[in-house]
Amino acid sequence: MSFGKGMRDWKLQRLSALWLAAFIGYMIIFYFSNAPLSFKVWQKLFAHPMMQVATIVTTLALILHAWIGVWTILTDYVHQTTIRLTLEVVIITALVGYFVWALMILWGI
Repeated sequence: MSFGKGMRDWKLQRLSALWLAAFIGYMIIFYFSNAPLSFKVWQKLFAHPMMQVATIVTTLALILHAWIGVWTILTDYVHQTTIRLTLEVVIITALVGYFVWALMILWGI
């Protein structure tokens, strides 16, 4: 069975929302189970390779989730092509910048 782009985007946004909810849930549990949270505990958590990978996957999920939402809003409400494409380029540039920033924070690139 083949679905159109709209169904694929809908599924991707729902999957990314589930991942984000699971990651946030884990972080809340971690926070309350390690209270008061010290910098050393926080640093140890994010030094673990699995947490780094999970954080990067979460960052990608957030970027994907945001892009699908913003793209949908822009295509629905911004009808002038030049303005819409300009906004899309600005937003894509920002999202890529955020991802690179996350890599720099987690892996010291």
